[in-house]
Amino acid sequence: MRELHRHGFTDLRHHHFLHVSRWLSPAGRRPSELAEDAGISRQAMSDLLTELEGLGYVKRIPDPSDARARLIIPAERGYAADAILQAFWRSRELQLREQYGDARVNDVSEIILAYREAVK
Repeated sequence: MRELHRHGFTDLRHHHFLHVSRWLSPAGRRPSELAEDAGISRQAMSDLLTELEGLGYVKRIPDPSDARARLIIPAERGYAADAILQAFWRSRELQLREQYGDARVNDVSEIILAYREAVK
């Protein structure tokens, strides 16, 4: 969060990432899907999305497969924050590779990915 705040995204909080940002897709996702993936109620997700939409991080667009439904996609500000986070994590990964070597970092990455798949 410090890195985002350092770049002017001082309105973002940990719960925005824990429950919303990491589940977003450029293709769009329904709020109910986001709520299920985040493990929170639909109402809680709706509240978070309203907050993030007001802050300019996400936007709601019509779902082309169902005119009654809406999809949530990152907004320009959301993409900008994501770019900063991606750069931050890339630099951290490079530091780990320099410190521990490629093989060890690759092993840890494989374990983390396997764990993520197992708990889906």
